[in-house]
Amino acid sequence: MVDTVKRTGGKSPMVAQLLTLALLILPSLAAWALGVLGVSGILQSVLVVVAIFALVACWPFVGPGIPTDPDRGIAALLGLISLALVFILPGFTGLEGIWSSGGDPGSAWPLARLWLESTGLLLTILAVVMFVRQMARKNRRMVIRGISATALSGLAVVCASGWVLLPSLCSLVAGSMETAPLAVVLVVVVGLILLVGLVLAGREWGRDLAVADAEEVEKTGQTNRVGPAWFGMALVPVMLSGALVVLSITALHFLV
Repeated sequence: MVDTVKRTGGKSPMVAQLLTLALLILPSLAAWALGVLGVSGILQSVLVVVAIFALVACWPFVGPGIPTDPDRGIAALLGLISLALVFILPGFTGLEGIWSSGGDPGSAWPLARLWLESTGLLLTILAVVMFVRQMARKNRRMVIRGISATALSGLAVVCASGWVLLPSLCSLVAGSMETAPLAVVLVVVVGLILLVGLVLAGREWGRDLAVADAEEVEKTGQTNRVGPAWFGMALVPVMLSGALVVLSITALHFLV
């Protein structure tokens, strides 16, 4: 077995996750308190782009001997398309409205619905692409792991765009506290539990990945890791949790 603590430098993965979450969450809370959600929304978009390219640069998926460039390219393209659709589908006016201090909380659901629809379309395309990608490989070693890597990386970058709607969630929570405080508390608590679950699952993924890679390198003497893979894997749960933002908006829409 591989000592994951030594491989990742102590608690670095957890620290990276906490810092990333702080960068994504705290600006929206501060902007909501100051009434400048638009600034937070723009910052969210920039951070999502940085996270996508950080994942591509610190690619944690697939094992030795399997080319990573196609999967990295697919992930980057899907992530940028998903982020672009957040702006294109509702139009910039829709986002500016919800990001403004006087934004109507009721407009959060249409944004979330558009995100869910576009994400469903992108994931359908991803399902086709990942099978074509594996079948097109000349060397079909570790096909199941390759499919899993393409699926998880694609899901992570698509879900990451959900963080852009965090200002919308802040506005919706603030507007719903008086009318349905119990529903708001329930959604927030469940969301936090799921977030913690994703972070803990990410730690297990990192350990399993380290063990599998060490065994493969021992057998083949090859490695094709790109950048600090532990950092890329630490980002995956945080990026996946972007979907929790949209699901929280959806839950509040139907509960409030």
